[in-house]
Amino acid sequence: MFPGKTLVLGGGGFLGSYISNSTSSDSVIHLSSRATVTSGRKPYIFDISQNNLEDLKEYILKQDFECVINCVANANIEDCEKNPDNAQFLNSDLPCFLAETTNISGSRFVHFSTDAVFDGIASFKKESDLAKPQTIYGKSKLHGEDLVMQANPKSLIARVNFFGLSHRKVSLFNYFYHGLSIGKQLNGYSNVFFTPLYVEDTVAIIQKLIQLDQTGIMHVAGRERISKLEFGRLIAKSWGLEEELISATEYKSEIDRALDLSLDTSKLSRLGFKIPLIEQSLVMMREANVGSLK
Repeated sequence: MFPGKTLVLGGGGFLGSYISNSTSSDSVIHLSSRATVTSGRKPYIFDISQNNLEDLKEYILKQDFECVINCVANANIEDCEKNPDNAQFLNSDLPCFLAETTNISGSRFVHFSTDAVFDGIASFKKESDLAKPQTIYGKSKLHGEDLVMQANPKSLIARVNFFGLSHRKVSLFNYFYHGLSIGKQLNGYSNVFFTPLYVEDTVAIIQKLIQLDQTGIMHVAGRERISKLEFGRLIAKSWGLEEELISATEYKSEIDRALDLSLDTSKLSRLGFKIPLIEQSLVMMREANVGSLK
């Protein structure tokens, strides 16, 4: 459970919805007017824009939140390339504003970043390694990290890569699981590598990091580097589905994006965290959701 009265910004998104379900009953879940209220917590319906940030600031300062968790972002790489101003606002300016506001209120601030801040040249990047993002998305997220730490040095920034069932958009897990379930031929990238962590474990680790009063940048990811192709085949194996339906293919795009997004999580290990293997997490996920994956 997250500490005391928590505000989850972006509570209608993939990660935000899982975090929302782990907050106390007096917490508040921010949703856009387009989102569906699914949590039993009090909703705060507010469409964030550059024109109403002062209203958001006034709300946060009045509510006396113990913790503010920011899950708002534009994580669509293609859209960020097309709309760099929107990427700058959501991924850089808004996090900075929230860090400034929580520095005034005294609320704990947690912000989520990405493995895309690295160039993908080397594997298992550490928090201390030089970040050289290739995309506007990665650049805007890295700029957001810098602004947050300048505005509120007590912030916790988690660079994440997570998997799980998403009810709000097509996640990588959804793509493979639902496609395989209906016998669909799928493609799996053999040249894109990452270190995914089950979303429930991601949430649990963030909770513990807050309890430990950790600040600064932390890699919250899995400990295994695998390709998207291998990930799809692990899903097939875990659910007894046909691995042969997944064809190996190489990712190619006009966007110069990093292909090796693996993160080093030794910093987590030194704090005593035990990160499960991907296959173990998939089995746990299967057993916890028997008959309920839709």
